[in-house]
Amino acid sequence: MFSIKNAVYVALMQIGVIVTGVLAAGLWVREQKVANLILSTPAEFLTGHSGLFMAIPVVWITCAALVHRRPELSDGVKDLIVFSGVLILAGLGVFFVYADVTPLFNITWTLSGDADR
Repeated sequence: MFSIKNAVYVALMQIGVIVTGVLAAGLWVREQKVANLILSTPAEFLTGHSGLFMAIPVVWITCAALVHRRPELSDGVKDLIVFSGVLILAGLGVFFVYADVTPLFNITWTLSGDADR
Protein backbone atom coordinates (compact mmCIF):
# COMPACT_ATOMS: atom_id res chain seq x y z
CA MET A 1 0.00 0.00 0.00
CA PHE A 2 1.92 2.99 -1.33
CA SER A 3 1.09 6.48 -0.21
CA ILE A 4 3.12 9.61 0.32
CA LYS A 5 2.29 9.36 4.03
CA ASN A 6 3.93 5.90 4.26
CA ALA A 7 6.91 7.08 2.22
CA VAL A 8 7.41 10.03 4.55
CA TYR A 9 7.24 7.70 7.57
CA VAL A 10 9.92 5.46 6.09
CA ALA A 11 12.12 8.45 5.21
CA LEU A 12 11.74 9.88 8.72
CA MET A 13 12.71 6.53 10.23
CA GLN A 14 15.78 6.46 7.95
CA ILE A 15 16.73 9.94 9.15
CA GLY A 16 16.19 8.88 12.78
CA VAL A 17 18.47 5.87 12.37
CA ILE A 18 21.15 8.04 10.75
CA VAL A 19 20.99 10.73 13.45
CA THR A 20 21.05 8.17 16.25
CA GLY A 21 24.00 6.34 14.70
CA VAL A 22 25.99 9.52 14.18
CA LEU A 23 25.33 10.69 17.74
CA ALA A 24 26.44 7.32 19.12
CA ALA A 25 29.61 7.48 17.02
CA GLY A 26 30.18 10.97 18.40
CA LEU A 27 30.08 9.54 21.91
CA TRP A 28 32.80 7.08 20.91
CA VAL A 29 34.93 9.91 19.54
CA ARG A 30 34.54 11.77 22.83
CA GLU A 31 35.42 8.64 24.80
CA GLN A 32 38.42 8.07 22.54
CA LYS A 33 39.75 11.53 23.32
CA VAL A 34 39.11 11.28 27.06
CA ALA A 35 40.41 7.74 27.61
CA ASN A 36 43.16 7.88 24.98
CA LEU A 37 41.77 5.02 22.89
CA ILE A 38 42.28 4.16 19.24
CA LEU A 39 38.96 4.53 17.43
CA SER A 40 37.76 1.68 15.21
CA THR A 41 37.58 2.22 11.45
CA PRO A 42 33.75 2.09 11.04
CA ALA A 43 33.17 4.62 13.81
CA GLU A 44 35.89 6.85 12.40
CA PHE A 45 34.34 6.66 8.92
CA LEU A 46 30.93 7.43 10.35
CA THR A 47 32.05 10.55 12.17
CA GLY A 48 34.12 11.80 9.25
CA HIS A 49 31.45 11.32 6.57
CA SER A 50 28.21 11.65 8.50
CA GLY A 51 26.74 14.26 6.17
CA LEU A 52 26.87 11.91 3.21
CA PHE A 53 24.44 9.53 4.88
CA MET A 54 21.72 12.21 4.91
CA ALA A 55 21.62 12.07 1.10
CA ILE A 56 20.26 8.49 1.23
CA PRO A 57 16.76 9.38 2.51
CA VAL A 58 16.62 12.45 0.27
CA VAL A 59 17.36 10.41 -2.86
CA TRP A 60 14.94 7.68 -1.83
CA ILE A 61 12.02 10.01 -1.04
CA THR A 62 12.64 11.85 -4.34
CA CYS A 63 12.41 8.58 -6.26
CA ALA A 64 9.30 7.59 -4.29
CA ALA A 65 7.62 10.92 -5.08
CA LEU A 66 8.46 10.59 -8.78
CA VAL A 67 6.99 7.08 -8.88
CA HIS A 68 3.89 8.24 -7.01
CA ARG A 69 3.23 10.94 -9.60
CA ARG A 70 3.16 8.45 -12.50
CA PRO A 71 -0.37 7.02 -12.77
CA GLU A 72 0.58 4.47 -15.44
CA LEU A 73 2.72 2.46 -13.03
CA SER A 74 1.10 -0.50 -11.33
CA ASP A 75 0.53 -0.75 -7.60
CA GLY A 76 3.10 -3.54 -7.46
CA VAL A 77 5.85 -1.20 -8.64
CA LYS A 78 4.77 1.44 -6.16
CA ASP A 79 4.75 -1.11 -3.34
CA LEU A 80 8.24 -2.16 -4.41
CA ILE A 81 9.44 1.41 -3.84
CA VAL A 82 8.16 1.36 -0.25
CA PHE A 83 9.70 -2.10 0.28
CA SER A 84 13.04 -0.81 -1.03
CA GLY A 85 12.85 2.04 1.48
CA VAL A 86 12.30 -0.46 4.27
CA LEU A 87 15.30 -2.47 3.02
CA ILE A 88 17.42 0.69 2.98
CA LEU A 89 16.22 1.39 6.53
CA ALA A 90 17.25 -2.11 7.64
CA GLY A 91 20.64 -1.77 5.91
CA LEU A 92 21.27 1.57 7.60
CA GLY A 93 20.30 0.07 10.94
CA VAL A 94 22.68 -2.86 10.54
CA PHE A 95 25.55 -0.61 9.45
CA PHE A 96 25.09 1.88 12.27
CA VAL A 97 24.78 -0.83 14.92
CA TYR A 98 27.94 -2.43 13.55
CA ALA A 99 29.79 0.91 13.47
CA ASP A 100 28.70 1.84 16.99
CA VAL A 101 29.26 -1.56 18.60
CA THR A 102 32.68 -2.40 17.10
CA PRO A 103 34.53 0.02 19.39
CA LEU A 104 33.41 -2.16 22.30
CA PHE A 105 35.24 -5.14 20.82
CA ASN A 106 38.23 -3.29 19.35
CA ILE A 107 39.34 -1.16 22.26
CA THR A 108 43.07 -0.67 22.03
CA TRP A 109 44.55 1.18 24.93
CA THR A 110 47.60 3.33 24.30
CA LEU A 111 50.12 4.80 26.67
CA SER A 112 49.98 8.55 26.93
CA GLY A 113 53.38 8.91 25.29
CA ASP A 114 52.40 6.73 22.30
CA ALA A 115 49.30 8.71 21.29
CA ASP A 116 51.08 10.88 18.73
CA ARG A 117 52.48 7.93 16.74
